[in-house]
Amino acid sequence: MYQIQKILYRLIIILIFFTFVTTFLNMRIQNKQSKIQKINKEIREKQEKLQNLNADWNYLRNKENIKSLSLSNLEPQNNKQHQNKIESIPFIND
Repeated sequence: MYQIQKILYRLIIILIFFTFVTTFLNMRIQNKQSKIQKINKEIREKQEKLQNLNADWNYLRNKENIKSLSLSNLEPQNNKQHQNKIESIPFIND
């Protein structure tokens, strides 16, 4: 009878030990999973930002867009105005 009690006592101790170990491991796994979820969220946000930047860049480097922006922002200059400015630059005669 004493042997059976001794075996049961050891089994209970082993069972308690494994319960603590599995609980500890489960907590670590949950912690790692939450970190992974946070990192995945950051990755998705950065991918979204990158897609927006790529779309903006493609729009800005579009030839038609560049042409329309340049036409709307640059006033046509009279060539005579430029000619007068160039002629007014003093040159040193060698």
